[in-house]
Amino acid sequence: MDGIGVGSWNGRDGVWLTLMLMLAVTPVAAAESDTNKYAPETVAAAEQRLSSAGETLGAASMCKDIDRDRIRIAILKVNELIDKGVDNNRQYYAGKNIFAKGMNEGKDAIKRGRTNCRRTESDLTMLEEQLGR
Repeated sequence: MDGIGVGSWNGRDGVWLTLMLMLAVTPVAAAESDTNKYAPETVAAAEQRLSSAGETLGAASMCKDIDRDRIRIAILKVNELIDKGVDNNRQYYAGKNIFAKGMNEGKDAIKRGRTNCRRTESDLTMLEEQLGR
């Protein structure tokens, strides 16, 4: 899944190892290793995937030919991953904010012509496969 552009988040409180693994990223840390789940590269990779998912879904929401149910289901799945992948409220809200910022960036990318609905359709299909359609 090619992101439209990855936003950054300065705080490193959140880690979404579950999200990273579910989005079929090459895992930096083993699932059983809590120590490595907070490694900066693990956190950064999870944040990038969360932002990228938001960008794809935000862009998709701007495309009239993409079925609203597909978008809704993918959003629900990402939110479920955030719910399951955090250790505390701080991480929860950080994850929600990263995802929301990504959605806004995706909408803006469509509005400004940095991506198009055909590419967004392809990105959405890949995201759905990674989320387990």
